[in-house]
Amino acid sequence: MKTKLSLIALVLSGIFLLPDYPLQAKKECRQCKMKGSRQGGMKGFKFRWKKLPAEKREKLMELRLSFKRRLFPLKAEKRKLKVDLAVLMTSDKPNRAAINGLIDKIVSVKREIMRLKAEHRLAVRKELPEKMRAFFDMRLLKKSFHGKKRWKRGRR
Repeated sequence: MKTKLSLIALVLSGIFLLPDYPLQAKKECRQCKMKGSRQGGMKGFKFRWKKLPAEKREKLMELRLSFKRRLFPLKAEKRKLKVDLAVLMTSDKPNRAAINGLIDKIVSVKREIMRLKAEHRLAVRKELPEKMRAFFDMRLLKKSFHGKKRWKRGRR
């Protein structure tokens, strides 16, 4: 009788004391939580973007489309080169010259992607009116600091 009562008490305590265990396992990382706050700024920009005249919106949509058309082949090439690099590095006898050559190609493709993004940002900035340009500039400056430690908080 005592064993049955102690067993029931143990089961009930387990049910009532550990209900949030699965919730603790699903906690998001700090950066995932930060994404939501960054998206809030993006939503504000999109809201202001809707206030533009129709001609400006069409022009910006054309700029974005041309940008994406030039960007996607470069990204695909970069992915392909990274896969080739991984294959070379995992071979039994890696060829260092070929690995270095692939690394140089990857860096040149990344450089092209960065140049393309910078050209697109400047073209978009040129099309925006003065008030929206200031907001756009602040957003670019905010994004430039993301992920970098600006002050030392101690070890965590």
